[in-house]
Amino acid sequence: MTAAVHVLLLTLGLAASLAHAESDLDQLAALLAGKFDTHAIQPELAVAERLVDKRVRISAPQLGKYVFYQQINHRQNLEVYRQRLLVLSVASNSGDIVQHAYALNEPEWYVDADAAVFENIDMDDLDAFMPSGCEQVWTRTAEGFAGYVDPERCEIISSRTGKPRRIESESKLTNETLRLAERGYDADTGEQLFGTAQGESLLLVRIVD
Repeated sequence: MTAAVHVLLLTLGLAASLAHAESDLDQLAALLAGKFDTHAIQPELAVAERLVDKRVRISAPQLGKYVFYQQINHRQNLEVYRQRLLVLSVASNSGDIVQHAYALNEPEWYVDADAAVFENIDMDDLDAFMPSGCEQVWTRTAEGFAGYVDPERCEIISSRTGKPRRIESESKLTNETLRLAERGYDADTGEQLFGTAQGESLLLVRIVD
């Protein structure tokens, strides 16, 4: 096989992989939009442990084709806990479905917002939520999709201690449920410092308002 033929086959293979990933991303986007609640089938949980995760697909062409507003509410009064913009795309060099998370510069403007509020948003309104290496990578599973942030790649500096921490995050998404787990580790020793116990996750169920 000549070098030119080898390069051509690699190019064709990557093109096929990218096309397949784009199809997967369309299906992931359809599943990702929605509202998920821990109390939908777990009312025995303490009210203080309640978590509601809502993701609204928005039109923000300045940011990309697949963009979502995520808002997490928690505790007894369901106060706002986290707000992000999630931008998903297919990595051209690997075919991976990659999710970048951004913090809103003025999050109070967007509490409980619908898609129309975001039509003029651009990068000037955002800050990177996590450093490079902390992107979530989504893969197809038998039931839906799984997202993963690899602690071998994701390292942050703790705002409290100033020390490096490695972050792991897992998401498992199906038509009916969303499972979430987040963990933080000491970058030097590997000791888990906070987050979900190993092998455990928080179960949220898709609901319709």
